[in-house]
Amino acid sequence: NISSDDNVTNGYVNSQTTRVHSFRDISVPAGVTELKVSFDWKAGGEDGYDYLKVWAVPVTFVPTPGSAILTSNGIAVSGNLSGNGEAFQLAEYFVNVEDYAGQSLRLIFEWRNDGSDPVN
Repeated sequence: NISSDDNVTNGYVNSQTTRVHSFRDISVPAGVTELKVSFDWKAGGEDGYDYLKVWAVPVTFVPTPGSAILTSNGIAVSGNLSGNGEAFQLAEYFVNVEDYAGQSLRLIFEWRNDGSDPVN
């Protein structure tokens, strides 16, 4: 949830381009090469300019507020998810996690908004 009013609503006022991140570490069982990642999402921002993107990265990677995550940092689980502000939608992805088998990885939900046309 992205909010500029202490989570009373999920609205925000965007006067500049920014990125925020939320993440969770998960354990990958030994021998597992692929994981199904599923989540419900909605994005009330400006379609095509404001979006949600999900990443799988090493647990040693800590996102920097305001900065984009790059493919050199990890695996892009999803593409740019936008244009769905009315109702939650289920997203499901299969992710190659062979490099993380027997370890933990960090799932990061990255929200990007541009600096124009605020949408609540």
